[in-house]
Amino acid sequence: MVLSSYETARERYLRALLSRYGTLTLPISSGDHDISLEAIFQPLELRSHSQTDLDKDATQSDDEEAEKRQGRSQARTIVAQNGTEALQNSPERRLIILGAPGMGKTTLLKDMLQRAIQHALHDPQAPLPLFISLPDLARNGSGLIEYLPRLLSTLQIERDFIPVLVEAVINGQAVLCLDSLDEVLPAQRPEIIAIINRSATLYSGTWIIGSRFTEYQGGQFTSGRFSEWTLLPLNYTLRLQLAERLLPLLSQLLQTPQPSVETFIHALNHDRRIAEWGNNPLLFSLAAIAYVRQGMLPAQRATLYASIINVILHLRITDTSQRQQLLLQLAHIALALYQTRGRTFTVQDLLQQVSAHEERATSQYERLAAVLNSGVLDAMGDQTYGFKHQMFQEYLAAVALAQQMMDNNPQVAQKGWDFAWRKRTYSRWREILRLLVGILVQDHGEAGSQKAALWLEKLANAHISPDGDPGHLCLLLAINSLAEFQTLKQYPQLRQTIQQLITTWATTLFQAHIDADQLNSTSDDWKPSAFTDTRQATLRLEQCLDTILAIDISLILPALLSLEQAFSQTWQQEAIDIFKNASPHNPLLFWQNSGVITIPARVLALAFPEQAPINLYTIKQSKRLTVPLAVHELLSLFQNPQERWQLRAGAATLLAKTKEPSITAVLIDTLLDSAVYYRLRMATAEVLGWQAGPEAIQALVQATRDTDERIRQAAVIALGHTGKAMPIQPLLEALCDSCDIRKAAITALKQLDVQADLTPLLGHYMTIIQL
Repeated sequence: MVLSSYETARERYLRALLSRYGTLTLPISSGDHDISLEAIFQPLELRSHSQTDLDKDATQSDDEEAEKRQGRSQARTIVAQNGTEALQNSPERRLIILGAPGMGKTTLLKDMLQRAIQHALHDPQAPLPLFISLPDLARNGSGLIEYLPRLLSTLQIERDFIPVLVEAVINGQAVLCLDSLDEVLPAQRPEIIAIINRSATLYSGTWIIGSRFTEYQGGQFTSGRFSEWTLLPLNYTLRLQLAERLLPLLSQLLQTPQPSVETFIHALNHDRRIAEWGNNPLLFSLAAIAYVRQGMLPAQRATLYASIINVILHLRITDTSQRQQLLLQLAHIALALYQTRGRTFTVQDLLQQVSAHEERATSQYERLAAVLNSGVLDAMGDQTYGFKHQMFQEYLAAVALAQQMMDNNPQVAQKGWDFAWRKRTYSRWREILRLLVGILVQDHGEAGSQKAALWLEKLANAHISPDGDPGHLCLLLAINSLAEFQTLKQYPQLRQTIQQLITTWATTLFQAHIDADQLNSTSDDWKPSAFTDTRQATLRLEQCLDTILAIDISLILPALLSLEQAFSQTWQQEAIDIFKNASPHNPLLFWQNSGVITIPARVLALAFPEQAPINLYTIKQSKRLTVPLAVHELLSLFQNPQERWQLRAGAATLLAKTKEPSITAVLIDTLLDSAVYYRLRMATAEVLGWQAGPEAIQALVQATRDTDERIRQAAVIALGHTGKAMPIQPLLEALCDSCDIRKAAITALKQLDVQADLTPLLGHYMTIIQL
């Protein structure tokens, strides 16, 4: 069968599109080491429905709405296993794919593009797919239709095919994949959004947009009726599948023995500082490269990126000096173009930067060739290049900025500092500034650590500056930067700064909780927007917990103590609860230098009563040791009627676990003393139940006949925890008590692992029925 000229041109276009975008390559790969896109994907969750769904909801009657109100949140939770399913669950076939850096937005777009290409190759009536880089569209300064000739030029397709593409878009017979909205320069982004909204309103078809969370505001494409989907983290099964494909290819490319897939994943999950990399496809892949090459994993992102870029350059340049010169050249280019062009740029842009940076005898064209062949850049189109991933550009920009801040010329160094400070509240610069601190410490030694300490200190104190710290943006940046540290023992100034930083974070978080509670409880002039803003700020501060808990554990102690000391008796419990809920696995005695830090009993009882006997972790030996508690101090705290009952209850929990015989008698006296506050008596009953000794059980049985119903219920619940020693008769008698106590007794009796005589039980039930 002879193909028509139209069919030939159409197939040539589709195959050119497939050749350019149909495969995903490793960051260090050559053309011989590609990975099929079909094997790399992750599920998506529907974040927000399109306006069509909302319009349908608006047509429901009030009765229908009332019936669905309770289950609406569950009905709205939709998870798609891949992009195809997400498209099927988007009524208008228009969706926005959102995710953090490296989560696979472009990968998913290319996967959906590939599927559309294959469909079009087999079905002449299928819609024509297009892949458009939104940063390139912005630089072109044209509308969507006017941009199509450039798109064909990039694919080296004849201009005769332009009318075909235009007709497909206008008639709704196109699948438009629009990549990297977040990489469009902020000044150009509103116009690009307007172009998409206008075009999507005029033309039907399938529209798919990819963007980072940080650069997208919900509802920007409402007029285009887009559904918003969020990429979910890799689960364990997907990690295994990805590792099984990656490790053999990497071992072959790097000529190293292939490690076990399970060993690699275990190593990644074992280190809390980097475990999150397992959720992110790009970071997971980069970690695999580092692990195959070095047999171990780096502890920070900056170290990971440095390792990968070094591998890329080493495959092409063996001379260490030349490699370092090229790295600094790339760093300069990354920082300069990040400000003016973004991730993608023209050859002319590169030539200008190469000429401005280098003063060596080699020609600017030789230097340009070295940059283009470095392996760090990819060809994006006709005379257009870009960094392999925006993360690489951000790391290299941070390298250049750190280099400038550490320059021997004070004026140059101050200029770098001032530039970084101006960018501190911009989301687009957040990753660069986070990496900056780690690079200062790792690449510039003691002087760099001092500069990093000054930077973190200024960020932490921004709230007391004239400009303030709206939204805690500076504090959040400082805290998130802590993930870039491994050990701080050799940098005492930086260590002290970080202790103060964590204390500032802790007090700020606690104050945010107070503000939210006060706004929530205020009836006069209550503003929902103010409450929402306060709550969001609190949530952002809470999200820093994982970063804090992943660093040197002893740095948390000053913050814990400051909370205990800084706030009034009214708020101390709530303050300590922040850490109690955040760090349930942290020991309360820390190995630091050559000694052990002892936490005061009142803080101990407030925060971690469940952790006795307390475990001491030694950093040097990685052993778990049991150490004795300060029983006398805890006993004094428990018996002090002037202390709050929460403190005394926490002390009781710790005391019971010491197994000291004399402690039981003290607890029993408290339980049976009607003059003691009932909540402390209830807490003591619970402690005695877990203790389960003969004296404790006898006291609990006596408490089941107390005049206070709350104490009786607590005693019955506690008896249910005594295991095989559980006495049956008191529980049977409790079946004649109030409803709550009967429920507690039945729950306790269900715990029995022996066959009991049910005759008395039935008799008591008959009595209850007769009553």
